[in-house]
Amino acid sequence: MRSPERAALALGVLCLLLLILVEGRPYFTTASMTTRGIRDPQVAMQMVRSVQELDAILGEAPSPDREVMRMKQYIDFAFIASYAALFFVMSWALTPLTQWAWLIGIFGVFAAVHDVLENINILYLVNTPLNAVTPQMISHLHLMSVVKWGSAAAAIATLGVFTLRSRRLYLRLIGCVDVSAAALILWGLIDNAWLVWAGLPLAAGMIANAATLKFLVTDTAKPDIGKPDIAKS
Repeated sequence: MRSPERAALALGVLCLLLLILVEGRPYFTTASMTTRGIRDPQVAMQMVRSVQELDAILGEAPSPDREVMRMKQYIDFAFIASYAALFFVMSWALTPLTQWAWLIGIFGVFAAVHDVLENINILYLVNTPLNAVTPQMISHLHLMSVVKWGSAAAAIATLGVFTLRSRRLYLRLIGCVDVSAAALILWGLIDNAWLVWAGLPLAAGMIANAATLKFLVTDTAKPDIGKPDIAKS
């Protein structure tokens, strides 16, 4: 196994562990009420549209749910670095097959940059009393979140297109998961409640691609053209 493939496998395991941490303790209290059918307070926070929605999710400062949100954002910074590196490594491994593979890394890093900006915006709102929150703060957070999700959709869709070219059935199935995740994200940007459901296939596709990258590279590799056959010469 080449070094990019070993790195992708290690980063995939790291992403999985950090996802478990982000979704684990501490939990939001029953006072945290998500809006517009968005079942996850973190996704609801990313897509928040008004001070009233912010109040429903976090309550007035200080509050236990604000502290929970703060802690999850700190863990999320590590997850961002991990998935950005994973997208970059996968694009590096696939580039010998096609230069278009760099789009995976470009979109992935672009998503990560806006994810960091999203977290910074959320941490700022966590520290801000409701009466000091402005529409500009909320709209900027919403914009960073939309760009992040859109870039993630582009990255996983591009990876899915390459995976669908494989001759192995299970790799093509992973490609279907990738493309499905991208479709769910795009629909989720219209109906934000669907973003919660998009997160599962997105994570599953990334981790599955990381685990099978070696087979994807060898399966889609093109034979050298124009080189002499040493065995026959």
